[in-house]
Amino acid sequence: MAAFLIYILKAAVVLAVLHSLYRLCLKRETLHSLNRAVLTGIMAAAVALPAVRITTASPSPMAVAVADAEAFIVSQADAGAQASPSAAGKAAAGGEGGMALWPRLVTVAYAGALALCLLRYALSLGSLWLMIGGSRRLRVAGVPQWVRVVECRGLTVACSWMHWVMLPPGLHGDKLRAVLAHELGHVRMGHSWDMLLCEMVTRLLWFLPSAWMLRDDLRDVHEYQADRRVLTAGIDADGYQRLLIETAAAPAAATAANSLCRSAVKRRLYMMCRHPSARTAALKAAYLLPIVAVAAVAFARPTMVSKARQTLERAEAEAPLLSPRALTEAAAKAVEPAPDAPGPRQPELAEAPAARPEGMGAVAASIAAPAADSLRPAAMTVNIDPKPAAKAPADGKPEWSGLDVAPLTVMEYRIMPEKFWIERHADETHLVMLKHIESDRQFIRLDGKSRYIEDRKTGDRYMCRGIEGVGKKVVEAYITGHKGDVVRFTLIFPPLDDQVDAISIRKDGEKTVPVYRLKDVERKPTRIIR
Repeated sequence: MAAFLIYILKAAVVLAVLHSLYRLCLKRETLHSLNRAVLTGIMAAAVALPAVRITTASPSPMAVAVADAEAFIVSQADAGAQASPSAAGKAAAGGEGGMALWPRLVTVAYAGALALCLLRYALSLGSLWLMIGGSRRLRVAGVPQWVRVVECRGLTVACSWMHWVMLPPGLHGDKLRAVLAHELGHVRMGHSWDMLLCEMVTRLLWFLPSAWMLRDDLRDVHEYQADRRVLTAGIDADGYQRLLIETAAAPAAATAANSLCRSAVKRRLYMMCRHPSARTAALKAAYLLPIVAVAAVAFARPTMVSKARQTLERAEAEAPLLSPRALTEAAAKAVEPAPDAPGPRQPELAEAPAARPEGMGAVAASIAAPAADSLRPAAMTVNIDPKPAAKAPADGKPEWSGLDVAPLTVMEYRIMPEKFWIERHADETHLVMLKHIESDRQFIRLDGKSRYIEDRKTGDRYMCRGIEGVGKKVVEAYITGHKGDVVRFTLIFPPLDDQVDAISIRKDGEKTVPVYRLKDVERKPTRIIR
């Protein structure tokens, strides 16, 4: 849900900026083919740029700002999933978690309006096909065989769609020639394909005024091109202009069709009468390049994993005892009990459902981000309160403190391209995930009970063996003493075959999950230098 909202907002920003500059620079020019290409390119950029994954060596200030906005949306959308049942009850009653409700309301409102817009367009296409089905086929000289010309009863103005030309009854002579030349211009130049893409983008961004204005501008350009085809076909310009004025008051055809009177007649007459624009005016279209580059930089994500790993390895080489792993192991040895002394009792953890049942795409959003070190059972400093009854609330969940803190800032955590990574060891595979702790006492559910890594090529499943440092496959506890930290969790899986190339991390019952190339999410285990 959060990823979809972020995609839609990015697409809206790209389209609004590019289209506003089109209106400022190119709308009044007579370079109709160029304007058509620019408008189509704007729609393609709005759809593609937010979905393209671009990585850079270091984050730009704009990328950091975009990442902060994305993190806010993700945190709000995931607040309900991460909260405890009692917190969810408070949110429903208007308590602390009330903010988590707004992304759901926005999503429901957007989806409802989108469904309505698509339904209206589907009805328009349906009425068009019904009209074509009840029409009479005409044989007209000079019309290509692949073009179907039909006469439709009840139609007041000519229109076209794909390879169909629909004419009202009673056309003949010069008027028929002018109307056919105009509609054949639409058909031969493939304007219906442009409008199909435009209608989909417009309805995807139904809340954006620029999307609807772009649709009108594209229709105008199509009419200018068709009018130019008529004039170059040898048809009298004065008679054709009078025909446009006569049909101006006629009701337009279905929304999906290219209609003779769709655009404002005044603008079409103005374009037919004005002098052609100079070819140098085409240079104005160069504004697209810097704007697209700015958008690409704003949506880019830095490649932080290798940089963080190199920095940590260099620091360990210079001062190995200052590394988190060395300090942890040194402390563990210092407090290690005698061989005959009884060790501390390992508390039992209640099994609980997964916090994010939507798949690895959701796990990456809520338990996320690559760091620079892996966890081993001997070095895991996990202290789950052995007396949860004294500190835990009425639900009886234990408290979890002393977790391993990743050597990352919150900003680095937010701008990482993938919020997890895979480590391959000799006898096991680690799925390392991180979580940003936002409160003094934050509830967490970590479930590996039905989690598995799937080889997308063979379908083989590598089932989770447990959570490192815990000894069980499910953790349900309150994390304390880590506000503002990025803490690390490791799920243990069997060793992957060398032939594994593409993977998904999923749970039983999930149908749609992201697919990752193993080399993109794999990193080597961190070395311990003593």
